[in-house]
Amino acid sequence: MTDQQVAPFLAKAKEALQAEKIELPNSGYEVTHFGSKKDKTLQLLWSAEEQSKGYVVHFVDVDVEKGTATVKSAKVINELGVVMRDLPQEQAAPFIEKAKEAMKAKNFTPSESAYEISATGVTVDDVLQFIDVYWYSNGNPQPKYNVHFTDVNLEKGTGTVEDVIEFKS
Repeated sequence: MTDQQVAPFLAKAKEALQAEKIELPNSGYEVTHFGSKKDKTLQLLWSAEEQSKGYVVHFVDVDVEKGTATVKSAKVINELGVVMRDLPQEQAAPFIEKAKEAMKAKNFTPSESAYEISATGVTVDDVLQFIDVYWYSNGNPQPKYNVHFTDVNLEKGTGTVEDVIEFKS
């Protein structure tokens, strides 16, 4: 899209952010746009190299020639991109218990004293995508087992066991 084609969508995006009471920074941010002619979608993203924070507006029913579209969402993303982090113990606990059950169902019964167990959550643009629970042999940086959860809800401590993996040494 040319700058001229993007201009009406930039104006609409700024209005949509203001309607959500989201203030764009005056400087230091670059605007990029991604879209699909086929799906008639467009996304405008304000981001800065030094910051993980971004501002995004999603459009649907986009007509580039007319400069029209419907705003689907306007929001702040606190951590752009893919972010992996260890879950705090209280959040990890229900997933670790479910992972132990899934391991037992696969006849994997590692001794708890011989393993360190950790849970990692992976977010994409602030949205939790999945959780992995890993069993590490004491002193070994490579995991021995992994239980992969999708459709996760941290508040409820729920998720779907997608896979149980034993890594061969």
